[in-house]
Amino acid sequence: MAVEERSSSTKANGDRLDSWKAIAEYLGRDVRSVQRWERDLGLPIHRVSGEKGGVVFAFTGELERWLLSRPRNGNSSSHENSASRSSTAEVESDLPRPLVSTEHSSSPKRRVSSARYVTVIAALVLLAAAIAYVIGRTTSRSASSRAPKPPASRVMLAVLPFMNLSGDPAQDYFADGLTEEMITDLGRMNPQALGVIARTSAMKYKNTHEDIAQIGRDLGVAFILEGSVRREGKEARVSAQLIQVSDQTHLWAQNYDLQVKDILEVQRDLAANIANKIQINLKEQQPQLAQVQLTNPDAYDDYLHGRYMLSQRNQQAFLEAIKFFNQAVAKDPNFALAYAGLADSYVLLTLVTGSHVPEAKEAALKTLALDDDSAEAHTSLAAVDVLEWNWTDAEKEFRRALELNPNYALAHHWYGNLYLSPMGRQQEAIAELKQAQALDPLSLIVNTDLGYAYFFAGQYDDALSQYQKVLAVDPSFVSAHWVLKQYYEQRKMYDAWAAQEAEVCMLDGHAALAQKIKSAYAEGGREKLLQLIANQGQGAYYDIVSSAAAAAALGEKQEALQDLEKAYRVHAFDLLRLKADPAWDSLRSDPRFQALARRIGVQ
Repeated sequence: MAVEERSSSTKANGDRLDSWKAIAEYLGRDVRSVQRWERDLGLPIHRVSGEKGGVVFAFTGELERWLLSRPRNGNSSSHENSASRSSTAEVESDLPRPLVSTEHSSSPKRRVSSARYVTVIAALVLLAAAIAYVIGRTTSRSASSRAPKPPASRVMLAVLPFMNLSGDPAQDYFADGLTEEMITDLGRMNPQALGVIARTSAMKYKNTHEDIAQIGRDLGVAFILEGSVRREGKEARVSAQLIQVSDQTHLWAQNYDLQVKDILEVQRDLAANIANKIQINLKEQQPQLAQVQLTNPDAYDDYLHGRYMLSQRNQQAFLEAIKFFNQAVAKDPNFALAYAGLADSYVLLTLVTGSHVPEAKEAALKTLALDDDSAEAHTSLAAVDVLEWNWTDAEKEFRRALELNPNYALAHHWYGNLYLSPMGRQQEAIAELKQAQALDPLSLIVNTDLGYAYFFAGQYDDALSQYQKVLAVDPSFVSAHWVLKQYYEQRKMYDAWAAQEAEVCMLDGHAALAQKIKSAYAEGGREKLLQLIANQGQGAYYDIVSSAAAAAALGEKQEALQDLEKAYRVHAFDLLRLKADPAWDSLRSDPRFQALARRIGVQ
């Protein structure tokens, strides 16, 4: 196809960019920011309906002239509205500026890391330190008219998913990995002053154009960090900007172009200098900057792949994550982060399948041998201790994890759900789960397990409210249906209970059993359905603990205790709830039940 000669006016305007993505890449920002610039600051964007090249386009020459014409140092024309004035006042920090370049630093004591790993770590530590500094400055200064008053509690920040601008969907794992590392590094910075929303909730906003103000309300945060990454071979550009939710002003923005160099020494010097500023401005404890760990670049790539798979939260994804983490540690046997990923994967797989406890324990202990300050590894080891009914060590490990990183939502979640609730300490469990909820407000499982703790505490209205909130977001969320059926049974709402039993089976892919449940309840009501469940104890769906609970509900104490003994011999996971679950109330006075509870450690 012949290429038409551009008109003289088009030549003067430079090259044409035919999409929001192309415009954003040219400006070194993400699509959301560029769209805001058009709306609030008059970025020159053209629209032609139905044109093949796209509904929007821009010329590079016009963009450059617009950048040069913008007011600086907060000066704006008097006719601009308040939103535009606020945005224009920040244009110097928000708009593209010369890229930061780091000088090569060589040292015979350091082995050279490849660009991919050094790119990630350098960008993360520098960004984390700079952002913490800006937040500290913003929240501490009183003279600025835009600065909020010093907060009564921690400042809350959300890191939105970094956009993958590489043009290759296969690089999504790399962008998501950067997001997770940013969340982790910022969470460790100064947890007494800065709270960071967990990955689960942040990732809900991947590939969304949701308004910043709405995201801030949804997550309960004062600041949002958004960014992008473009990776090409052994080079990467990381861009990020910090936004204050209250007025959507851009407090700080920066691009980082990182080359194939050993920039580790320079990066550490910069991180140390910025850390000193954070300490002064936040007036809190010394921030815990993440330790940079040199590793085989391919091992780090496998690690990012593993974290990406682990985030999918299903059995097949856990197996894939384990494969990638194993590849990482095979390439670098001293890679602590990869061992921590292995430990997390095996714990989550055990919660699904009931097996793999030894593998989880081995990986957690290996992580701690390499890095005893890993909150993730202490949390995984605590979960292993729970699964082994080693309650004293479990609490010690949970407390250590939270001491190391109070912003680690999973530690709060598992401490409340896997330890405090089984121990019968429901109000403490509720408090921990509320902290997890504050850090991960959109997590369905955290909200479900908070309802479960309310249920065990006898706060039935609160429990039902939690379950309903979860199912309003995702009507097919199986865990919420599972605990809701227990709620209905305990409240003697048997029609609703039977319907939930069938619904859970259907959602789990057991349509034939769901039909049996409906038929049994239609034929003989509650008793007939309980008999069906009791007889399914070693079947494909209901386990031996479910069989025991059904027998106890039927008043068949002997059969229930026999089933519980069988469950004890196979170390069934649901025996953790023996003390907390009202399903066992009819057996609590029996000496055999009490002896079993003592053996498990929950008496």
